[in-house]
Amino acid sequence: MKKLYTIGSVIGLLGGSALIIVIAIAAVRQTHHTNTIEQEIARLQAEADRITRNNALLNDRIAYFSSREFQEREAKEKLGLQKEGERIVMIRPSISQEASEEQSLLDSQPAPIEDIPNYKKWWVIFFHAQS
Repeated sequence: MKKLYTIGSVIGLLGGSALIIVIAIAAVRQTHHTNTIEQEIARLQAEADRITRNNALLNDRIAYFSSREFQEREAKEKLGLQKEGERIVMIRPSISQEASEEQSLLDSQPAPIEDIPNYKKWWVIFFHAQS
C-alpha cells in the first residue's frame, strides 16, 4: 500500500507541475497581449494628438482665409481691385540698376567654350579629363 501512496504523490506532483506550467504560459501570453494593446493605445493616442494639432492648424487657416483682410489683399493682388480713394503706385528700378544687374549676371556666367583657343581645348581634353 505504501507504493500506491508514492505513485499517487508522483502523479499529483506531475499534475500540479503541469497545472503550474499551463498557468505560467497563460500569464506570459496575457502579459504579452496586454503590452501589445498598451503600445497600440499609445500609438493611437499619438495619432489622435497629431490629428488634433492638424485640425487646429486647419481651423486657423480657415479663419485667416475667411478674414476681411485676406479677401481684400487677394482682390488687390489677383484681381487688381482697389478701394475708393486708394491709389496704386508702381516703383520700377532705374536704368542704371537694371544695367548693373544684367552685368552681374553676365559676369557670373562662365566664358563660352568657343572663345578658348584650340590648343587649350586639346590640353584640357588630354590632361584634365582623367581627374
